Formats: sequence, structure tokens, C-alpha cells
Amino acid sequence: MAQGAAKADDPVAPNAATVLRSTAIFRELSNDQLAEVWSRAKVHNLRRGDVLVRQNAPADCVYVVVSGRFEVWIEGKNSHVTEIGVGEPIGEIGFFSGAPRTATIIAA
Repeated sequence: MAQGAAKADDPVAPNAATVLRSTAIFRELSNDQLAEVWSRAKVHNLRRGDVLVRQNAPADCVYVVVSGRFEVWIEGKNSHVTEIGVGEPIGEIGFFSGAPRTATIIAA
């Protein structure tokens, strides 16, 4: 996926774990459940313009923005339709429904 991928036990991890806990889709998890999710997490460092996911690709994971922001692009539109920022999930719609990605997500 992204260049510079890091493990969840890197220095950024405590901040990322806090963000994960504050994200709505993870908020109701117990500490044990959250620890299990976090044990499988990877931190991806992206640069402006890097594509995180492409529209219509399989949705096999969920992302949570730890820092920065992302633009949401939908085929046929001339500009991005919205932005996603810190604490917000990316890819949860397709991941939980089994549907392909609904948009292309680009690091802003």
C-alpha cells in the first residue's frame, strides 16, 4: 500500500490509538476489543497526491485518519466532493457491506 508503512508500536501509536478510540465505528468496543483491533493496525505515511484507495477496488480494510486530510473523488466529477480529516474513518462503507470502494481517496 503506502510507502513508509509503520507498525502500531511506533512512536505515533499512542496518538493514533487515542484517535481510534474517538472514531465512531470503534467507540463502543471494549478495551480488549480495541486492543485486538490496534494489534492489527498499520500506520501509513502518505504524501500529498498519494492515492489511498481507488473507486471500485475491493474494500478489504478500514482506515482512520490520524493526521492530515484526504480528498474524496468520484468518477465523473470535476472536483473533489468532500474532505476527510483527523478521527474520521475511510472505507468503512465497503468494508462492512462487502461492496467495492465508492470513491477514490487522495492525500491532500
